[in-house]
Amino acid sequence: MKKKELRVELFPFLTILLSTMGVLAFISLSLLFSAPEGTEKLKSERNSKKSDENGSDSITVKFELIGKPDFIHPHYILCLKDKILIHDSGIEIPFNENYGYFLFYDYLNSLESLNKSFHEKYKDNDEYVIFGVYPTGIETYFRCRQILQMFTNLNFGTQPILPNWKLSSR
Repeated sequence: MKKKELRVELFPFLTILLSTMGVLAFISLSLLFSAPEGTEKLKSERNSKKSDENGSDSITVKFELIGKPDFIHPHYILCLKDKILIHDSGIEIPFNENYGYFLFYDYLNSLESLNKSFHEKYKDNDEYVIFGVYPTGIETYFRCRQILQMFTNLNFGTQPILPNWKLSSR
């Protein structure tokens, strides 16, 4: 007499799970795009206005790392076409000429030396680089990231930025 082999089929469970996830994603996206502006505080923070360049609405957005531990010190770098903007200090470094690479390397080197000097005294300290990448600055971002990874041990993150976003000063 042959023993019957027990098998568990997961196909119905996975189908229901994926369908539920799809419906929840659709609901959350529809609520996101159909939600009204809300209170006056939200309206003033969003600052919707016509852009002079292309006539589309521009939105003012805060560029900051939320929920970070106290020992992380973020440094924000915006990647634009042929230049970067160090958001903390407002310094603009052109990337269409070779000296821009050296200036950026010098900036990263100073951050890394800060890390080393603080690690001697304190256990937890990390200078953290966050790249804000506009669509026209993708090539600049890859050059910056290559310099950062080749010559430093700094940790970094990347945040895509839409073209109509205007970043507010911190």
